[in-house]
Amino acid sequence: MVARQRAGLLDHENIVYAAFLGDPDALQMVDSEEFVDCMKWISDNTGADTALHLSRYFPRYRSSVIKTPVSKLIEFHDIARDFLNYVYLGNIDFETGRNTSCPQCGQLIASRTGYSTIIMGSDELGNCTGCNRKVFKYSNP
Repeated sequence: MVARQRAGLLDHENIVYAAFLGDPDALQMVDSEEFVDCMKWISDNTGADTALHLSRYFPRYRSSVIKTPVSKLIEFHDIARDFLNYVYLGNIDFETGRNTSCPQCGQLIASRTGYSTIIMGSDELGNCTGCNRKVFKYSNP
């Protein structure tokens, strides 16, 4: 409810979804249908240009909780892309979900590797140089 109220007040929406499948005794595994409902809600309430970061869970010291399978993260990425224009995968070194492309013409806007980002396909106003669609709300530094 708080997210719904705040959604219209923010200039920039950026959501992190921790793909934590967890301990069956502690958390119930999120299924694809529930995830679809969540993506519909985000798109309807914050807009299709909301950036979504799907983060892979990695257990650490003496944890019995399983890490998020890559296949589940990719499945969620593909579902989210049906509703949102900017979907990224985190805590995973994988080509899918790494870069930013223009949702209108497909031009590569930003290339990411690890913590390094190279902006290459937008002008100083944040518009795609291929089709002039606004891709960044703020101008490049």
